[in-house]
Amino acid sequence: MLIVLCVITLILHVMPRPSIQTPYGVFFNSYLIDVLLPAYLFMLSTMQVYRMSRRIQENPLRFKLMLAGMVFLIGITIEILQYFHVPVLGRTFDPLDFLMYLFGVMIGLGIDFCVVRGSEMIKNRVS
Repeated sequence: MLIVLCVITLILHVMPRPSIQTPYGVFFNSYLIDVLLPAYLFMLSTMQVYRMSRRIQENPLRFKLMLAGMVFLIGITIEILQYFHVPVLGRTFDPLDFLMYLFGVMIGLGIDFCVVRGSEMIKNRVS
């Protein structure tokens, strides 16, 4: 399910959209995708890497914070490349995108924390 959401978000980001001149349309066209992509990228990469390594499972909080930092750095790198007119997942530089990437990573961390914490609580009740 998460992979499908990631693909849909990526397609929405890349495909041309009509310019909607309402506050909601501007937010959707300019910033919503910049929040969703880092959140989905963080959650997807957390699920994949966490399954692969037993060493990561010993200290999951440190791993998740490092992964969140890496996802945020990817977003910063993309935005810096756009500043130098290199079209990577977009063409226009916007300094507010840095804040949107940070919000996206924080949302991903929050969802991951709630899902993992909730599944651990359910697992402990069943045991």
